[in-house]
Amino acid sequence: MPIRSRVLVSGMFATVSSLALLFAACGGEVENPARTRFDPSAGVDGAQVDADADGAGLDGGTDADTADASDAAADVITPDTGPVDELAPITEIDLGTVANGTTHTFRVGPNTVGVQILAQASTPQNVGISDIFAPDGTVVSKDFIPTKGTFGTQIGADGLGAASIPVQNLPVTMPTVAEGDWTASFFDDDATPIQARVKTLQTDDGRFHGGTLDIHLWIPDGLQMSDGDQIVPVTVAGGPAQRSVKARLDSFYALLQKTTGIGRGNVTLHAIPSSFRTLEGDDGFDELVPLLKSSSAIGEQRAMHFFWVESSPNLSWWGIASGIPGAAQSPGTPLAGVVLATIDQAPPEYEGSVMLHEMGHFIGLQHPTEFDGLGQDLLEDTPVCPNLTFNNYQNCPDGDNIMFAAGALDLNAVATSPLQTNIFRSSFVYKALRRDPQAPLPSPTPSRSLFTKKPRFGAWSPQSPLATLLAGGCGHQHLPKKAQPSEIAGLRALVADRSAPGFVRERARRMLP
Repeated sequence: MPIRSRVLVSGMFATVSSLALLFAACGGEVENPARTRFDPSAGVDGAQVDADADGAGLDGGTDADTADASDAAADVITPDTGPVDELAPITEIDLGTVANGTTHTFRVGPNTVGVQILAQASTPQNVGISDIFAPDGTVVSKDFIPTKGTFGTQIGADGLGAASIPVQNLPVTMPTVAEGDWTASFFDDDATPIQARVKTLQTDDGRFHGGTLDIHLWIPDGLQMSDGDQIVPVTVAGGPAQRSVKARLDSFYALLQKTTGIGRGNVTLHAIPSSFRTLEGDDGFDELVPLLKSSSAIGEQRAMHFFWVESSPNLSWWGIASGIPGAAQSPGTPLAGVVLATIDQAPPEYEGSVMLHEMGHFIGLQHPTEFDGLGQDLLEDTPVCPNLTFNNYQNCPDGDNIMFAAGALDLNAVATSPLQTNIFRSSFVYKALRRDPQAPLPSPTPSRSLFTKKPRFGAWSPQSPLATLLAGGCGHQHLPKKAQPSEIAGLRALVADRSAPGFVRERARRMLP
């Protein structure tokens, strides 16, 4: 699908397109936290009983349903966290067919921790949720822009738009979503009828009681990845125990648990066509929607969908989320999940960090500070980096935050703020528990560091802003097509630098006259 319009946001490409908004991420570092029992008084979140109390998906299936008959080779790894008791229920409210510009009411019950609104048209066009008002009249979003925000996020150009509550800290959104009658207004480009629905997530007392995150990992046939020492093939039949796969998943899950208290769940691998092994064309955007739609084989489940491809010189991003927010529990759609363009010389630990950064975008988080001073996130407890540029990013107070615009700089010190953690815990992608588990969680494992201090590209590190940009940076800005006279010497040096990643040298070569 063609990209219809783009918005430059703080030096990063956010795309109001087939993918609503797309952001990139870079590395980070993390230690393996001890698994502990979480104090429910320290959480956020809500309740309202109904449809999904037993883990049933919104399509009538269960979270344990297998993908389909063709997925017999899928491999599942057993969770390593405590027992999943009764899941926090998800209720779906079908608003039916709504017209462009109309406002509709839906009721939120007590102890609700999260709300997601979806707007879907039958044709690939701009569609979304323009305005959201709380029961007391508080404006939660206006003209697709969440209150406290600077750019629109609640619109997509391929017939699907999503909005999540909470994405910011308001009395009506945290620590629980206000009970009562909420209203939402809907938009589409050409007056095509919109199918609208609302999901609400509740716990028994509006607090966090733990849970686990399942992953569906979509692997193109022929995918080649680094296992730290060499480039190796990755196969669905090989399962999550393959060293290159395990290293990324271990770092992702260790970081997830450390920052949010959400534990490790099932991992299921799925094969997709080899045509998705690399994404060509205009920064890969033209192929992103077909890639995301390739997950249509399975139904709605509480899980994150990750798509792994190989990096190529035409891509300016390392990881990309299908929306801010994406559409939870919506495989086979343009807002289905997160794409990782794995880089051969990058340590797998960093790529696990990129996955979590992009998951943060998928559930509605933004960068605490955007490059070039073009915006901040919606949360008052995240630090701000004045005049953030590619030249000064290593000295920022938010540098260890998982959502830092350049990626968390030290995985061993990485963190989320309390409000960011609340938003993770209010999301629909994980199996949230409705109350404290009846059986105790396992004894904590010894705390140990998963990672040693090492640069993101082995022995090589970018020595200039241009080299940082060509190394993938953390932006969706286009790579420069042509070098400026002042850049030619630096580009020639990069091309000749055999310690630099091959994709960086190739990008530099293409810029030379």
